[in-house]
Amino acid sequence: MGVFRGRFVIVQLLVWISVSQSAAVTERIVISPRIIGGSDATIEDFPYQLSLRVSGRHWCGASVIGDKWALTAAHCLSKASGPSDVTLRAGSALYSSGGTLVDVQNLYIHPDFNSKNGDFDVALISTKSSLSGKNIQSITLPKEGAAIPVGSKATISGWGLTDTSSSVNPTILQYVDVTVISQTECDKSYAAFGGVDDVFFCAKENGRDSCQGDSGGPIALNRVQIGVVSGGAGCAHPDYPGLYTRLSDVTVRKWIKTTAGI
Repeated sequence: MGVFRGRFVIVQLLVWISVSQSAAVTERIVISPRIIGGSDATIEDFPYQLSLRVSGRHWCGASVIGDKWALTAAHCLSKASGPSDVTLRAGSALYSSGGTLVDVQNLYIHPDFNSKNGDFDVALISTKSSLSGKNIQSITLPKEGAAIPVGSKATISGWGLTDTSSSVNPTILQYVDVTVISQTECDKSYAAFGGVDDVFFCAKENGRDSCQGDSGGPIALNRVQIGVVSGGAGCAHPDYPGLYTRLSDVTVRKWIKTTAGI
C-alpha cells in the first residue's frame, strides 16, 4: 500500500500483484504492502523491530519508539477488530517465536489517514506493559521538518517476502540497504499515477526493496527512524521505488508528539 495523488487501487495486505498483471495501468496503480535482496538479521542489531500480529498471525512490521509505544502504518490496522485483536512480538528475530508477546492497550490511526487514497499512512500503538527487556530498545525519531539527504543509504528491516514468486514469509528477520532518491525523481517515477505527495519519500536499489509483510516496519538512517514502510508498485520493480511515510513531515511529527509525547 502507498500514497499517490490521483488514481490507484489498494490491494489487501496478503495479496501481491505485479505491475505487469494490472490492467489499464495508466488508470490505476497496484499497491503492494510490501525484503527483496536482503540478508538475515540479528535482533541485537535491530532491537526496535516488532512483529505486529493480528489474530495471532504476523501481519506487518512495527517499531518500538517509547516505553509503551509502537509505530506502524495505518493500513496495517485495517483488519484488526480492536486493540484485543493485536499483539506485538518484541526482542526476537523470529516472528513466530522467542522474545516477548506484548498486549495492546489502544490503537491510534492518524486522523488524516484516508483509506481510499492512503494519505497519512501512519499509526501509533500503546501497550499494556513496557516494551523493555532483553534485545528490546526504542529507536529515535527525527526532528520535525528534518531533511533526508538524497543519496543516503537507509536500512529497512522486516519479515516481508524475499521472492515475489513465493507466498512464504521468511522465518528470520531480514534487512537491506536502499538509497534515498530526490523528491523530483520519486514524483516522476509515479507520474503516470498522479505523482507522490511530499508526506512520502522514495528509496530504491537494484534488486532490493521491501515487500509483502514489511508494511509498517521501519526504515532507518544512522539509527534514526526516518520513515514507515508504506508501499509502492510491486516489489523491487526497476521503474518504481519503494514509498515510505516521512516521519519528519510537520503534520505527522506533531501528531506523534501530541499523541504519544515522543
